[in-house]
Amino acid sequence: MSSDFVLLEDLEATRRAGRELAAELTGGELLLLEGPLGAGKTSLAQGLAQGLGVAGAVTSPTFALCNRLQGRLELHHYDLYRLESLDQLRRIGFEESLECGAVVLVEWPALALPLLRDEALLLELRHQGAARALRRQRVGAGQLRALNLRLPAESNL
Repeated sequence: MSSDFVLLEDLEATRRAGRELAAELTGGELLLLEGPLGAGKTSLAQGLAQGLGVAGAVTSPTFALCNRLQGRLELHHYDLYRLESLDQLRRIGFEESLECGAVVLVEWPALALPLLRDEALLLELRHQGAARALRRQRVGAGQLRALNLRLPAESNL
């Protein structure tokens, strides 16, 4: 494991990492959540939502495509796994989310890269045996399009 990855021993540690990240947010941040299926993306998102004070259960918006949640800050949680085109992404209000001051969390963000103009925080989750590993990396606006992120079809199942 690379030294810039932090080991998360279980799903509760993954949720805790999300809660800790939430404490740093002030609104308007773009969070790109990258990792294979089962790497803990939903658990990290649940912790983030908890840390923002979102009440109730938080689920991945795999079929809804976007969950808009209210807590201390508004959270727009996108899951782009099922989308195939930028047109589909535009129709669900993605660009408006980027402009409204909400924290925008994007699972499977590769499709969205051409629409991104501001810096982002790339959150990479990986399997590490029975545990998970997380790396946080600030990515400048000029670096976003150069990211080599996986499309869902390229994920190791």
